[in-house]
This record gives sequence, structure tokens and C-alpha cells, in this order.
Amino acid sequence: EKKIHVIYNGLDLEQYDQHPSQPVYHAREGELVLGNAGRFVEQKGHQYLLEVAQKLKRKHIPFKLLLAGNGKLEPSIRQQVKKEGLEEHIIFTGFQSNIRSFMESIDLFLLTSLWEGFGYVIAEAMAAHKPVLAFNLSSNPEIIDDRTNGYLLPFPDTDKLTKRIIYLYKNPNLRHHLGQHARQTVEQRFDITRTVREIEELLTT
Repeated sequence: EKKIHVIYNGLDLEQYDQHPSQPVYHAREGELVLGNAGRFVEQKGHQYLLEVAQKLKRKHIPFKLLLAGNGKLEPSIRQQVKKEGLEEHIIFTGFQSNIRSFMESIDLFLLTSLWEGFGYVIAEAMAAHKPVLAFNLSSNPEIIDDRTNGYLLPFPDTDKLTKRIIYLYKNPNLRHHLGQHARQTVEQRFDITRTVREIEELLTT
């Protein structure tokens, strides 16, 4: 075990920040914008996102859920959205080549994946000062500090996930505070310069 070194993937923050950004969605007054980006495959757990959307709808929370990506399950997910009467709340944005534009169009990022190697998309959301809410499994706890830069929820408890979203909807200052810490986390742990430096140090020791 002493010979094992964990070096996290790095995000090129300089390039990320300089990339031109155009909103993919303009929120209405008082509307909460949620986002998820990933392939439409079983691993990503889109069914939990639809559960959350249905519960937010029942609570009369004004929201939009932006789903970025494509994949084999997209037709069935679209069909489920229509069946559950969620078309007004869920927007399929397609594959987003400019992820910064997507992240800057949302208030909260939701990750409902069943597992992730390294949740790169989590780091991308955090780099845009967005809190991330995810299930407490896989590698998520290595990126998200619960209640500091986002929230980790027990899998697959969509009730608790929904309650946390509503709480953040009612507390915009807390959303801002978490977002600031999220950005700091990426700068301190997941900047590409740190990754390169750690690789160089490992190879020269």
C-alpha cells in the first residue's frame, strides 16, 4: 500500500475560465434551474432525476431541469417525461460541447449516477461555482465535502434529495456560499497544474 499514490484528474481552470460562455437557458423570475450532464445510459440513473422532478412539481416549486447529453436511453426517458406530464419542467439540451455555458446556466448540479470513476462533471460544475448534490457512493465523497461545497445524500433516497433542493431554493445565500467553496475545492485539489506537479514528483522520487 505504501507504493500506491492517488493522483486525481485535473481540470485546466485557465482554459475553462477563458472559454466563451453563452447561456443555454434563461431562467424566469424566481425559477430554480437544475442541471445534469451525462450519457443517457443506466449508469447515470436518470430515473432518479425524474422522481425528483415529479416531487418538486407536487410541491409547486418553480423549476427547470436541464438534461445535457445523448444515448440509447434518451427515447425512453423522453417518453417517460411525457407520460408523467413533466414536459413543462424538463428540457433536453442535447450534447453540450461547451460545458461551461451549460454550468453557468444552472443553479444546482444533480448527479444521480450509480457509480463514477472520477466524476469529472462534478469538478466542472464546481469550477463554475455551482453546488453539487449527489448520492453518497462511489468516488463522489472524494470530491464533494458534504455541507461545505455541496451535499451527499443516501442512495437512492430521492425524498431527501428533493428536500435538500427545496431547502437550497429557499436559501439563495447558502447556494452562493456553497458555490464559492466548490470553486475553492477545485482550485486547491483538482487544478491540472497540481496534477502535473504530482506526476512529476512521483516520477522523480
